[in-house]
Amino acid sequence: SSAGGHSTQEHNYFISYPFSGFSVCTSGRYYQTDGFRHNHLGKTKGSRILSTHTKAVKDFGDDKTLTLSFHSLDSFFANPASLSDAEYQADYYQVSSRDEEDFSTDLMRIGAINYSQPLGDNTSISVQANYLLEKQELWLESTFNVTKSLNRAAAWGSVLEVLHTGQFLGMEHQLTFGGEYYDDGSNQKTDVFS
Repeated sequence: SSAGGHSTQEHNYFISYPFSGFSVCTSGRYYQTDGFRHNHLGKTKGSRILSTHTKAVKDFGDDKTLTLSFHSLDSFFANPASLSDAEYQADYYQVSSRDEEDFSTDLMRIGAINYSQPLGDNTSISVQANYLLEKQELWLESTFNVTKSLNRAAAWGSVLEVLHTGQFLGMEHQLTFGGEYYDDGSNQKTDVFS
C-alpha cells in the first residue's frame, strides 16, 4: 500500500489458496486520487480504479486440466473544472454553475473456462468458452454545451484447438489447427448533446 497528497492512495493484494480441489490465485488493485485544480469549486470527484483477477486450476491427472478465470475492472477518471481559467474568470456567476467535471467511466467483466487433455501420445485438445460485458460512459462539458456518450457491449465466444507435436526430416515441429466462434451479442451506443 502507498499514499500521497490530495487523498492519493494505492493498495495491491495477491492471495493463493486451495479450494475444492482447485488451485486458486486472486489479485487486485485499488487506486484513487482527488486530483487538484484551484477553480474546481469543491466539486471534484477524483479518479478511481478497482481491478481484480481470479484464476482457478484443477488438475485431474494425466495432463487433464480445467481452468476458470474471471477479470473485473471499474474505473472513473475525472478532470476537475474542465473550463479554462479565462472562461472561469470571464463570467464567474454564469460559468460556475456549469463548471462541472469532464469524466469517463468504464465497467468490464470477462469470464472464461478452458479444458484441455491429451489425445494420444503427441496430440492434445483444448476447448474454451468466454464472455465479455463492458459499459463505458463519457461526459464532456464546456461553457455552451454538454456531450454525453454511453456505450454498452456484450459478447461471447468459444475456441476449439488441437495441437500435434512430432518429427519431420529430423526436426521437431508443432501443428495447430482448430476453430473459433464469436458472437458480439448486443452493442448499444447513445450520444446526447445539450
